[in-house]
Amino acid sequence: MNRSLSLTIAVLITVCLLPFQLSAQQKKLPQRPGKIITIRDLKCNIEITGIVTDVSCYGDYTGAIDITVKGTKGMVSYLWNDGSTSEDRTGLAAGTYTVTVKDETKRKTSASFTVTQPDEPLTVEPRIRQPSSPGSCDGGVALSISGGNPLYITTWDDGYTGSCRTDLCPGTYRVCVTDSNGCTVNTKITLKAPSNVIGAATDLSSLMLGETRSAVASPNPARGAVQLSMSAKTNGTAVINIYDMGGKRLSTEKSGVTQGTNIKSIDLGKYAKGIYHVEMIVEGQKKMVKVLVQ
Repeated sequence: MNRSLSLTIAVLITVCLLPFQLSAQQKKLPQRPGKIITIRDLKCNIEITGIVTDVSCYGDYTGAIDITVKGTKGMVSYLWNDGSTSEDRTGLAAGTYTVTVKDETKRKTSASFTVTQPDEPLTVEPRIRQPSSPGSCDGGVALSISGGNPLYITTWDDGYTGSCRTDLCPGTYRVCVTDSNGCTVNTKITLKAPSNVIGAATDLSSLMLGETRSAVASPNPARGAVQLSMSAKTNGTAVINIYDMGGKRLSTEKSGVTQGTNIKSIDLGKYAKGIYHVEMIVEGQKKMVKVLVQ
């Protein structure tokens, strides 16, 4: 059926809240609205109703259109402006989609539906203040968050939930920002002390502590207990010394060792944030490892 200029179309648009709930870090985010659009062709008495789901995250293909047709007779065919012949659509990008519906009696009508998306992608730009020295925890990070759908939730890998941080030690930090549509951006941030200060501190500790060899401590960075790995050719006793960055010895303890690889746990949680030298003396040989306490 050809549509003439005299054809009268009544367009009824109703926007309602469909059940949609997003949980992030156990915080409730606002319900996301869906759109119900009804278009009725009064001449051929065909009504098309579409439930439109917009794209949640900029540039994604998560849009959908679920249509219901009333007033047709017999078999019904669907033809969309992008060539699809499906009744309902999923996996859509933002844009306008028009469907033409035709029944067995050759009556047909068309309806257009617009799938939207956030105006801009969710972006996170960290502004960094580097620590002043290897043993200092005076670094900071401020996150500039924009785009997506506002009401942002910021969660760091150590459990912190703010967008601005201070008193940070050298090290690597990871943060996840989630907007109210559930879109996420993960960012890795590395804080480094000035290289000339690191070199000076390393030289100072070497002069004060004598010849050293590498060793292994895990985890590193640490917030409490650290596992030290040391090896011995015979049964005996190991001496473990802990020094600050200035070379001052903070503690000394002895531990029995057996032939082979030995694992010893020490507690660094009682010390302030910073870098410490842990020295292990086994069979007259010194092994040294630097541990960052956060």
